[in-house]
Amino acid sequence: MTRLSFVRKAFIRLQLPAILWALLIFIGSSIPAKDFPNLSIFSYDKVFHFVLFGLLCFFIYRALANQARFPSLAAQPLLASLLLCLAYGIIDELHQTFVPGRAPDPMDWLADSLGALTVVAGLLIVSRVRSKRA
Repeated sequence: MTRLSFVRKAFIRLQLPAILWALLIFIGSSIPAKDFPNLSIFSYDKVFHFVLFGLLCFFIYRALANQARFPSLAAQPLLASLLLCLAYGIIDELHQTFVPGRAPDPMDWLADSLGALTVVAGLLIVSRVRSKRA
């Protein structure tokens, strides 16, 4: 396997999921309120935010921990992924001010943040357990 092929496969497996997940969140936030599907899952709005941003944090962590272009981010992938998720949550809420019928909600950002923080805490616990076993 050539180096380019290896890099391409690593990008698709590790970095692309974070990009696509962030894009999915952006697209969902761009749907005007009147066009938003009326599904029962959306009655659990904060849980939905918690899960979406928890997964985003996990995908960003994997992307940052497994790259060499930005060594300072790779050195602290948990902190960097948390900070990026917190910032993206704020940007996502501000973005909704431009979407008809939508408005920013600080409680949505709190749910986003708690989802990301929960994933970081879980990854930290797993890392410490693995280091004790080794």
